[in-house]
Amino acid sequence: MRIGGVLLAAGASTRFGGRPKGLLVFRTTTFLRHLATELAAVSSPTLVVSAPTTASSFSSGILGSGARLIVNRHPERGMGSSISTAVRTLDEIAPELDALLVALVDQPLADRTLFGQLIAAAVADPARSWAASDYGNGVIGPPALFPRSAFGELAALSGDFGARPLIERERPRLALVPFPGGRFDVDVGADYERLLEVE
Repeated sequence: MRIGGVLLAAGASTRFGGRPKGLLVFRTTTFLRHLATELAAVSSPTLVVSAPTTASSFSSGILGSGARLIVNRHPERGMGSSISTAVRTLDEIAPELDALLVALVDQPLADRTLFGQLIAAAVADPARSWAASDYGNGVIGPPALFPRSAFGELAALSGDFGARPLIERERPRLALVPFPGGRFDVDVGADYERLLEVE
């Protein structure tokens, strides 16, 4: 199965005071470098989607990770526009892909083990070719794996909800992988402080 990877890192971090969350440090490395490296271990090509304002620092931050940076020229249009930018790029440079693995830069507890489990869960049951993370208590979300059949919808996305409506729509057919660490979604300073306590 040919898997492309996308790390979404173009958010404005407005609730975090505008500080790029990708450059936050956790366990001796940045969120950005950790997730780019882990995602590139299971997907090729692997894209990191940046805003224009962070492109330079993020490009330096992923050197040697195996991922490449692309820029969403309109990050103000929301997470959906970053997904659309990535899918359109992948259609040009890797049209042979079977699936797309999407991760968020503010979920630093995700790693290659989780990504591999999502891929394996989708491969194990062709009837469940979509896979998502199960945070517990009925909450699901990214990282998530999308089959080739979803690429058209992903390329048309815009807005702040990203691919969540698609994931929710497919819930009855989703392969779910436990990811309690999904609850450590770093949106505000208090979330980061809580994350550091788990080191």
